[in-house]
Amino acid sequence: FSNIAADDLLNRLKTLFAPLIKYCDGQIYMGIKSGLTAAFVIDKAMRTTIVKGNSKEVDLIKPFLNGRDVRRYFIDYKQNYLIYMNHGIDISKYPAAEKHLKAFKEKLTKRATKQEWYELQQPQYNFSKYMDKPKIIFPDIATSSRFALDDVGYYSSNTTYFIPRRDLYLLGLLNSSVGRFYFEKTCAGLEGKNETYLRFFGQYLEGFPVRTIDTAKKTDKSRRDKMVSLVDQMLSLNKRLTEVKTDHEKTSLQRQIDAADQQIDQLVYELYGLTEEEIRIVEGR
Repeated sequence: FSNIAADDLLNRLKTLFAPLIKYCDGQIYMGIKSGLTAAFVIDKAMRTTIVKGNSKEVDLIKPFLNGRDVRRYFIDYKQNYLIYMNHGIDISKYPAAEKHLKAFKEKLTKRATKQEWYELQQPQYNFSKYMDKPKIIFPDIATSSRFALDDVGYYSSNTTYFIPRRDLYLLGLLNSSVGRFYFEKTCAGLEGKNETYLRFFGQYLEGFPVRTIDTAKKTDKSRRDKMVSLVDQMLSLNKRLTEVKTDHEKTSLQRQIDAADQQIDQLVYELYGLTEEEIRIVEGR
């Protein structure tokens, strides 16, 4: 009976509310596929070496993320960089980058697709303009919802997807208990050693039901404003959690995060009009 009730709730949410793909105007994009990570992804020391002799090369090198760097409400940046060689680029203008890539030329030439040996396999150039701007970013495979806000302008691998908008309201919905319920019920699962990994892409993600806001309604506007405030608080708290050193500070911040999380969940329940029984289903009680 519990499974039937969960399915009924899922169907109600999908029927009543707009799918994510419509809410974000079809703008859900995959990250970059290099074809050879060892060649194009470099550390901070190599970045310094490349840009030292030619200031133009700074424009080529972008802060870079993998899916594992994207956590729930924060980004665990590992100081990696991408040499962004899009198709058609004039390599002669970037001699230091060319020198670095030449060490990998044989392997780069053997990649499956057709491009110049020094170019990225899939640079996603058509929407690279969004990569430099604020966006919601998430891994393609994870054991739970891990949506974060990127205000830096990271470029990322094809183990990530992103929605090119700074939408704290949407971020709160995606990371909420309702979000977790939807993705656990909907996403294809890959059995790991101890956990099931969910695939956050394609129709699984695109169909996420978004409770849209009617700004003409004071209650709607008030709830959206409250969500934005709470999510902004979550972003700040999670950032501070990565910076503090003592166990006492970490415990105190985690309590504040848990409290804000509960407030977000309660607000989302109100937004979606969930009954007490439906809340128990979402929370697995």
